[in-house]
Amino acid sequence: MRLSIVPQHAFLVVVCAQQSGLASSLDSVPPKDFRNNNQHVLKRFTQETSTCDICAFNGSSIRDGVIPSWTNAATRLWFSEASDDLLTSIKDNSITCSEWSNLAMNTTELTADSADCFDLRDWLSWQCCDNMPSLSECEATAKQAILADDAPITQTVVPITQGATLDVKVSAYVSEISIVNYGVDGGAVEVTGSLMLSWVDERLGWNPLEEGCSSITVQEDGIWVPKLVPDGDDETNVLEESDIDVLADGRIFWNREIRMRASCVAPSDTEKSASKVCTIDFVDHKNTGKVRYVTDDNSNALTIDDEVSFSHYKIDDDQTTIVVDASVTPNAAVQTIQIQLAFDPLDTTCNICDSTGKLTNGTIHYLSQDWLELFPDQTEEGFQCFKYNELLSSNYNGGSEECVAGRANFEEACCDDDDTMSTYECEENIHDLISEDMNTITPPDPSANENDFSFLTEDKVDVNISLDVVQFIDIDVKQNTFSLLMSLELFWFDQRLAWEPFIGGCHRVTYRASIDAELTEIWVPNFNLQNKLEGFQMLPEAHASVYYDGSVRWRKTGILTGTCELTGVTSFPFDTTSCYFDFGDDRDPLFHRINYKYVAPQFFSSLQDDKWNFQEYRMLTSRTFVEEVTESLSGFENRFIRYRFFFDRAEKFYVHMFVIVYMLFSYLSFGTFWIDVESGDRLGFGTSILFLMVAQDISSADVTPITQEFLWIGKLSLASKLLVLFTIIHSIVAMWILTKGFDGEDGSQEERENFIDTLEEKE
Repeated sequence: MRLSIVPQHAFLVVVCAQQSGLASSLDSVPPKDFRNNNQHVLKRFTQETSTCDICAFNGSSIRDGVIPSWTNAATRLWFSEASDDLLTSIKDNSITCSEWSNLAMNTTELTADSADCFDLRDWLSWQCCDNMPSLSECEATAKQAILADDAPITQTVVPITQGATLDVKVSAYVSEISIVNYGVDGGAVEVTGSLMLSWVDERLGWNPLEEGCSSITVQEDGIWVPKLVPDGDDETNVLEESDIDVLADGRIFWNREIRMRASCVAPSDTEKSASKVCTIDFVDHKNTGKVRYVTDDNSNALTIDDEVSFSHYKIDDDQTTIVVDASVTPNAAVQTIQIQLAFDPLDTTCNICDSTGKLTNGTIHYLSQDWLELFPDQTEEGFQCFKYNELLSSNYNGGSEECVAGRANFEEACCDDDDTMSTYECEENIHDLISEDMNTITPPDPSANENDFSFLTEDKVDVNISLDVVQFIDIDVKQNTFSLLMSLELFWFDQRLAWEPFIGGCHRVTYRASIDAELTEIWVPNFNLQNKLEGFQMLPEAHASVYYDGSVRWRKTGILTGTCELTGVTSFPFDTTSCYFDFGDDRDPLFHRINYKYVAPQFFSSLQDDKWNFQEYRMLTSRTFVEEVTESLSGFENRFIRYRFFFDRAEKFYVHMFVIVYMLFSYLSFGTFWIDVESGDRLGFGTSILFLMVAQDISSADVTPITQEFLWIGKLSLASKLLVLFTIIHSIVAMWILTKGFDGEDGSQEERENFIDTLEEKE
């Protein structure tokens, strides 16, 4: 039922949480004839054939020219099963008291013993009748009469008079619905209105013609009341205390203010065309088998104001209702009442522009990865918007995954949105709504979108690492470090950041992201380079992109510098060196609750190019691999993601500058043997070459790593110096023999000359 009259006192907060298929399993319990099952109480005070006199109290008379105001009694009458003529008159707020009196007296169905007449008197007698008794005196007398003697019994005993159970009728009124969480799985809504419980307690009746008042108000601890409470322990759910209206015929009306909040669940993938059903549950754990909650089998059980609406959805009146758990037996411990609100998309088919603008036949020049995953055959670019819109509208509904991907990818190119909300306004609204109370310290719960099937990591948040290597910077062989220019992206799901794109209107929102708690607007993992000199957290700050499904992409670009073991360097300068980056968290996984996952790194085309002319190292992209490494640290084990990179050295430089030079010096050292053995230049030539080789060693030391292993270049240098030393030693020995081996006698002189001739022949 839809209406536009809003009682001023009505206030109800309902938060939706859909239970798939719940409506089919809960059937409404047919109520008894609630409004007439207490007529025998009324007949104690009236004659069945008498007409309905508003001013029935002795001595009272109608007050002319007064238009009655709306009260709780008028609300009860509006929600009752009164005749259409009476409801039409109530809706007309210009009827005076005398006109109401004539209407009541001249309506055949409106007899003095009817509930409608009783409610009319309760509403109008104090506003339209003169010479009425004091209201405070009347209420005091009535309360004394019905509550004084047996109050303890009245408060604790269920007022059953007919059959084995007491019927308590449930009705509700909704005046406003607002969205409080734009979750992709349904989100959460807040509903404003009122919830009314009504039942009959004949122990609380009195004669209104004697006392003068037809109703009194009591506190909920003054009489017996149903023990119906919101289901769950959500601290945001508040059930306000309120006064209870007790009528003289024993009818009880309890109108309560409720504030609640819960999540809705969107239809499953197989039910995308179905309504999104949001529910709120109430339970009664106390009155086992003695109380039966019922609703009207017409549209009066749940009434929604005509002004209730929000963009992209309409209320499905056929499925919006109050459902009572019909499985209750006399021995059952719990009864459940469910307010069920159903929402249908305004546009049940999938159109790219939806309500964001007019479709134009633009050209699609780029197909994203998420679109190609859904449509692997749609790989050709350059198609027109009309083609894709026809594909989506002919095969998919507005809530499907394919429709969401199509709108996200093609909306900007295909929709003329001059008359709609700008992207800035849309993003600002969602940004402010979601980030207002965001906890940036505590990691989120794992998302169902993670598809993590390992029992070891299913309770952790999956953070995916994507690494794009832009450029190799340097390997410092003296410091054992290396540097890369790279873009590193972290991807995870945080359902606290999710919203529904058809309600929000935007598919992506930008947030500030930082390890610094004072700067960040969202939670980010405490991710860093473990073997760092300049790690991930030292890269320039960057914003994070948050998508409607709660997925977060945080990409930072800059130079990372880490330690390097320089494995494979023993063949220097013909070596293939490898270094690695270890990425992970600084803390024990049991504390940070994060499961880091990886994909193969990507490389810029310049790194994969075989042309290699002006760099010392070339990265061997094909040999790069990723592995998981577990390290035993102080008190716990931590897991890292290790990216190992391989590099070829520009060996020609070292060959030209060192290898060839060492070899030339080695060959030049043989020139010693062509110098006169008696000449001092022979020794000076050899030692000069040795000094040059030592100088060469000093030069090569700046580019040669210091290792425990004996490098190939070191072996070459040592061999060359040994060869030079051999020529020098040879010259020293020969000169000593010539100087000290012959004493200068005639015979000795001849032997000396023979020795020189023999030495020269051998050399």
